Amino acid sequence: MDAERQEQSIAPDQQQSTWQVEGVIPQSRPTWLIRSDKDVSPAVEFGDDAHQDSDETRQYNRVLHDTSEFLALSAQHYMPDMPFRDYYVWALSEQNDQRSVWHQLIGVRQTVLLTIKLMGDMLTDDQWDVFSQRVAPVNAYLIYEYFSDALALGIGREALPEEASILRHQLLHNFNEAASNYLQDKTRITEQYLSSLEPLSNRVSIFKQSLSPQKHEAIANAYLDHHAMVHIHEIEYSTFSLLLANLQMCMDVVSRTEGQATSEMIRQGLLDRYQASNQLLYDTHDSLGNMLVSSAHATMAIPIIGYYIQSMISTKGLEKPFTAIVEDGTLHEALCSLSVLIRLLNDIGTPLIVQTAQERAAFIARLQKQQEQFSHVRRMSEFLDQVSDEHATLLTRIIKDLRHNEANLALHQINDYESMQDAIAQFGEQLSNWSLLYQNQAAQLKQSMETISRQMQDRSVSQLLWRCLKFNEQLYSHAYTVADGEFTN
Repeated sequence: MDAERQEQSIAPDQQQSTWQVEGVIPQSRPTWLIRSDKDVSPAVEFGDDAHQDSDETRQYNRVLHDTSEFLALSAQHYMPDMPFRDYYVWALSEQNDQRSVWHQLIGVRQTVLLTIKLMGDMLTDDQWDVFSQRVAPVNAYLIYEYFSDALALGIGREALPEEASILRHQLLHNFNEAASNYLQDKTRITEQYLSSLEPLSNRVSIFKQSLSPQKHEAIANAYLDHHAMVHIHEIEYSTFSLLLANLQMCMDVVSRTEGQATSEMIRQGLLDRYQASNQLLYDTHDSLGNMLVSSAHATMAIPIIGYYIQSMISTKGLEKPFTAIVEDGTLHEALCSLSVLIRLLNDIGTPLIVQTAQERAAFIARLQKQQEQFSHVRRMSEFLDQVSDEHATLLTRIIKDLRHNEANLALHQINDYESMQDAIAQFGEQLSNWSLLYQNQAAQLKQSMETISRQMQDRSVSQLLWRCLKFNEQLYSHAYTVADGEFTN
């Protein structure tokens, strides 16, 4: 069986791989990194999405190829030598007939779409090839992070109802703490932070900790049909492998930024993300202001979009004017505004956040009228669940977090009012406040963009920031149950 697994773990099309593993110094970096130093291989037409524009099709397939290939190699090198590693690499390969489904389930598809929507026509074909390989590591890291986020499904808002939820709460806390400690430790030795993770991880199902457990199980069963010596338990309960790869990829990403203008901003942004995630686990009754700050940090917009921007700057050779906007804080200010905007979209959804005052008043009046039909309902959260079908487009993000017990700005202390009429009125007032904040933050972002463009004498960074906002507006305008409305489902 060991020989069989060793053979399976070889990445698909490895002879044509554009990546290799080799040692890197100084000591503060990991002992090796996956990096590219070969000629770019032809992009593979995966056919996950049908784009009418040929340039976008080529870009999509280029980024999908590099991201998938790097993800497979990162799994080989960062996951323990266990059956799940072989399964993960297989699922990314052409051997998996449901590869496009797998891409959606783990977040590859939307991450690739984000990449090409951010850059669009700002790069030449040759620059796209370079940029695609530069962002493959951060894309891989982001994909591992989606699973870590999924660990919070069911434990983010209401009191923990069962032992399994308490276990995951402890696991997520330990993982966030391990990542935080690692990011503050210049030795970058991850092993010393992992001892508390494995015993807890082995009891957590990666199928159940997803929005589509049946799809995960179906792909696993397809693998088992051809690998009889592997038991489904070895795939389903492999949370530790994913968390280990996640933490190792965090190390990989941070190491790649050394010597760059954004290095400290990205490291601090990642640290803020993990510390904020832990705060959200314990401070669900904190003030809305504190919750907004923590949940904005948890979006990771500062480190991830900062990494994309740095990669674009390096590709286009704009380092000199770019350094100034990093050092004077202008870029960080813009990314902070973007973080708040993305959090508001993620929690409340585009249709609700962009409502006019008149549209919002009509919506709240409709809820007040409907409440008369549900006089037996005493909790606002239950009432919203009852009327969600009629308001599916407007309430999609709120209902997602309500049903999966995730932290959400719009659900903060939502059941703390004496009457349902008061609760609905307060809900409307909160929506109005969030909408106003959204408008103000968008105006601040535009102002920062103007400053950036003026100082750099180039609009590339500003365009990327604005495109990121528009991507998220589009993403969160859809129901979370469809592929276009969620990174993973």
